[in-house]
Amino acid sequence: MKIKTILVFCLILIVFGLMIGCTVENKNSNPAANAANTNVVNNNQQQSNTNAQTQNDASQNANSGSEVSNQDSNAVPDANIEEQTESKETQTIETAASDENSAHLILQSTPMDAEVYANGNLVGKTPLDVYLPAVFTKVEVKKYGYVDYVLPIAFNPKDSKSISAKLILDVGFINIGTNPKYAMIYINGKYKGKSPLIINVSYGQIANVTLKLTGYQDYSEQINIDEPKKTHFISKDLVATN
Repeated sequence: MKIKTILVFCLILIVFGLMIGCTVENKNSNPAANAANTNVVNNNQQQSNTNAQTQNDASQNANSGSEVSNQDSNAVPDANIEEQTESKETQTIETAASDENSAHLILQSTPMDAEVYANGNLVGKTPLDVYLPAVFTKVEVKKYGYVDYVLPIAFNPKDSKSISAKLILDVGFINIGTNPKYAMIYINGKYKGKSPLIINVSYGQIANVTLKLTGYQDYSEQINIDEPKKTHFISKDLVATN
């Protein structure tokens, strides 16, 4: 009886020892499994993050494409705005002729290419065909070397006036003095008077001046009237004849 009890007890100890050994082995094997499982989870999480980043990048690219598309689409309205602006300016110019407060001026000059001023404001060059506000009261035609053509004019709304201006050459001046006085003065063969004398000569001409006085030698000089309103001087002591 004692022997059976001892055997049973030994069997129990053996079984108990086997159970303890299995438990320890399981504990030693579980960290590896847990680590493997952890790595799998981490890999899955990284893959998920990578996929999420890829989706975000794709979304950003799509947004960028959308912004570029929006910018391109916005360029068209700008062009439309410019076309509308040009159209508006053209319309303003075209309808100026029908303005109730405008007047029609046609102006020609001899010679042509003269500047035209209305109340001191340059409006163009001849030949000129223009519509002006009816407030203008003075028209001037100017060309270098010519006397200004001034025309007081009264414009009424919807008036139409045609003007032909014949410009006169501007002049230069020759101031002539002699010793003794009262020498006869000839310009290009034409008698002009006696010294001292100031003579007007048209701009651009060559003036052949001759001085004559009884008992004295004739004196001749050529003057180029190269600038309008410029004064040239001749002061001469005449030489007596023997």
